Amino acid sequence: MTSRTDELFLELVLVFQQSAWVGLGKISNPATGKTEANLEAAAHAIDMLAMLRERTRPTLSEPERQLIDNALTQLRLNYVEAASEAVERQKAAKEAAPQASGPPPEEPKDA
Repeated sequence: MTSRTDELFLELVLVFQQSAWVGLGKISNPATGKTEANLEAAAHAIDMLAMLRERTRPTLSEPERQLIDNALTQLRLNYVEAASEAVERQKAAKEAAPQASGPPPEEPKDA
């Protein structure tokens, strides 16, 4: 039999997990319906979930521990992947942009 506290703990884990997935751009934002990555928001949700695990570690049941550990593992792996893709996109954008440095403009010649 699960207690109300157990249900609330599960709900809290799922709230942070969903928030992280939204920040990773893996699911749409329920408020806007849009799918947009926000790695800073994703990192914050992952950090909050990690803090929750650390603060509740002594009292977690085995299924609760597995739930939160699995969520963190999946989210962290996806975060690394999303961050790497963002770096690659930035590199590609820089390479595609016209070079600002070129030969200096020619000085006008006196006649």
